[in-house]
Amino acid sequence: MSGINIETIRTNPNAPSGFNAVNMYSVNDSELLTLAQLVAAVCFFRAATLEARSVIQMNQLQSNTGLLDTMSNVVHQMIEENASYETPTRFAEGYRPKKVSTTATVYEFLTQECGIDSAALPGALSSSTNRLAAYDTLRRKMDAVNTLSQQRTIDLQSTVNWRDVTFNMSSGIIGRNGTTGMNMANNI
Repeated sequence: MSGINIETIRTNPNAPSGFNAVNMYSVNDSELLTLAQLVAAVCFFRAATLEARSVIQMNQLQSNTGLLDTMSNVVHQMIEENASYETPTRFAEGYRPKKVSTTATVYEFLTQECGIDSAALPGALSSSTNRLAAYDTLRRKMDAVNTLSQQRTIDLQSTVNWRDVTFNMSSGIIGRNGTTGMNMANNI
């Protein structure tokens, strides 16, 4: 929002005859706004901003969920299917990796997509001990991603609540402004 401007005395073409010297406001490209219209416009702008933020947060949350699902697939591959580091990773449906190709190996997924230091991984997955060590490293990473997902869920809920408050406020202002206008018309 670029700013709110006030002009103390300005002719309002919508004002009843004899009431043209009133406070009028402008915001962005909208001019000749009453105070109620200004507040409603600011609330709608804020709600739209919060809506855009909530969409971004939902996309991040969905990406985290896909990463966790893919990590679970890798755990299953390592533990139950005796996968090696050269085995292609089975990505969760709908998950698009950010740092590796969709044909990445388990090793590439762990080191590049998950950000696990190669020194923290065993040299090979040939023994059950090495598989459990790799699983333990991956589990710690999964816990960190899960914690991040929980925090993002809380942030998303807060953003949605604020968006609802701003929409309700603007709706209330518009409703009261309309009621006031009707009362004025009835009194005339």
